[in-house]
Order: sequence, then C-alpha cells, then structure tokens
Amino acid sequence: LDGLRGGRAEAVTDAVRRNEESRIDFSLFGEDSEFTDGYCMEFILQLLNGRGYSHDFELQEYISALQVPGESIVCAQDGKRVKVHVHTKTPAEIIMLSQRYGEFLTFKLENMQLQHNERDRAQAGNSDAKKPRKPLAVVSAVNGEGLKKVFSDLGCDRIIDCGPTMNTSSKEFVDALEGIDADAVAVIPNSANSILAAEQAAEIAKDRKVTVIPARSFAEGYFALAMDIQDSDDVALRLEQMKRGTRNVVTISETTATRDYGCGEVCCAKGDEIVLRGTELVCAAPDWTEAIVKAFEATDGVKDAETCVVFRGEGVPPEAEEELSAALSGICPMAEIEFVYGGQSVYHWVVGVM
Repeated sequence: LDGLRGGRAEAVTDAVRRNEESRIDFSLFGEDSEFTDGYCMEFILQLLNGRGYSHDFELQEYISALQVPGESIVCAQDGKRVKVHVHTKTPAEIIMLSQRYGEFLTFKLENMQLQHNERDRAQAGNSDAKKPRKPLAVVSAVNGEGLKKVFSDLGCDRIIDCGPTMNTSSKEFVDALEGIDADAVAVIPNSANSILAAEQAAEIAKDRKVTVIPARSFAEGYFALAMDIQDSDDVALRLEQMKRGTRNVVTISETTATRDYGCGEVCCAKGDEIVLRGTELVCAAPDWTEAIVKAFEATDGVKDAETCVVFRGEGVPPEAEEELSAALSGICPMAEIEFVYGGQSVYHWVVGVM
C-alpha cells in the first residue's frame, strides 16, 4: 500500500520477499534432519570474453566436469549462453566451475530435501487440500513404475498408465484432464499411436485450453519436460520450449522378437533381438548389444550426438548398463550418456539420442 501511494519501492520488495518466504515451512528441515536429496540447481550461464575468464568452453567437457559433483544433468548451449539443470550436494563446486567461463544471468537453488519433506507431509495429511491454480499443468502417458516417477519428478501433474501397448484412448486423456486446476494444460502422449487420441481429447475438453506436445516416444517426452521452464508464467514460451524438446530426438528401442518377421531388407526369427528406430525395424541380431550397436551405426548423425538418455526396462539387471555404456561410448564419443530406470515392459532398452 505504501508503494501504491508513492512510498519506497524497497518496502514493496521487502513485503513481497517476506510473503514468499512465509510460504516455506522451514520447520520441515532442521538440525536433526537427514540430507540425502541434495539441491536442485537451474541457471543460465553467459559465457564472457573478458579477462579472467577461460575462452575454451566446450559443452561436452563442461558436462563431464559437472558429472563429478552432480547428476540428473540437462545442459543445452545456445550461442554464448548455456542453460543448465543439475542435482548436487555441493553447489559451490558447480558455481566455481561455471564462473571459470562466465557469469549467471539467472540462478535458482532449491533444497530438494525440504521439498520432499513438504510433499511427504502433504501426502500424509489432507490430500484434498486446495492447491493454488497453476498457469500450466502437464499430463503424460507412460508405462513403467520408473518412468512414472521420472515424469512426476520432471513436473507432470497427472500421469496416465498406458500399459505395455502405449495406446492411450481419448477417454483416458479426457478423464486425466478432469479436475486439473490450471489456465492451460499440455498433454504429452509419448507414443505416435496416441497423438490423434490426445488431439481428440483436446477438442472434447472445450472448457480449457489444451495443447498437445507431439512426443512420439517417452524419450521425446523426457526431453520436452527437460526443456520446460517451470517457474515461468509465460505459457506460450513454456509450450514452445517443450515442443522444441521433441525435435531432433532419435528414439532407439530394443526388444525380443515374438515371431518370425520380414520387412524390406530386415528379417528376424522368433527369439532374435530386434531394434526399432522410431517405429521402423532397422536391424536384428542374436545379441542385444550387437543389435543396438548395429542400429546406431545405421543411424545418421549419432556420432555427433551430445546427449544420450537410456531407459532400462523391466527385468533388465542394473549391471547390464555398464556393457551398454561401453558400447555406446565407442559410437558416440562426444555424448553424455545417462541411464535411468524406466521399468517399461516390452522394450528392454529405449535410448533417446539428441
């Protein structure tokens, strides 16, 4: 009120800051709390040409350095600016590393342990408590317990379990849209077969603004969410960022053939390990590693890939990741390779390459 009457702007700023801080219950993280989840860091780094800064910035070398103190890294470069998302317990190391090359345009650091404690309390209490209306909510269809958690952690408000076929019906999308308190909703179908159903649901739900992000696989959906700017109220910008995330992603999926099959120059027998690029069968081999390597070698541009996210399927042992990592590193020497437990059925491995 003082600011509206022409008083000090600082008074308004201080009042807003105090109001924001009052929304955080700091009692949920105290002197006896465990600290296992670390911090979530998001920032935009402006590379600088001035004295005192290193001028030999290389994105992949930077990502490799981030992997020492950090994990869950998503890093994209646009000219002389670098957008970074990383989880870490030692943010000072990442700050010092980044300031070798430039300074921060934006910077956000959140205590994930405090966030998780707050979420646990909310789940244990009144689950129907009224939440503030959001500018943009996100609905995604996935298969696998691991993927449900991954997409939820990336900001999805509603998750549809689409089953192993990844064929989500229009009714399932419409049902998921019910009760969402948001100005707009982004729907991520994560399957080429479900995009039309999602678009039909968007037409049916005329009481709200629904935009379909045309992700043809959950690898594309993963990159779409990684590009989202969740703390922005600019809905159009966020939707465009998510759409950008689905572009230029190559999805490689490996499974076991359940019958003899032939398509063009590619044939397989029941029990062979087969690989699809998108929805196209590209190769078959007796061994799953050999099949994936052949698929990568037959795909243009993967040698120059910068990011490779690998989703491990249901029943695949964790120790198999080391074998696949070694194989992919030989083909994509410049790529950061990240493994995520997806728990998806049908496909043992799903790889998103960008």
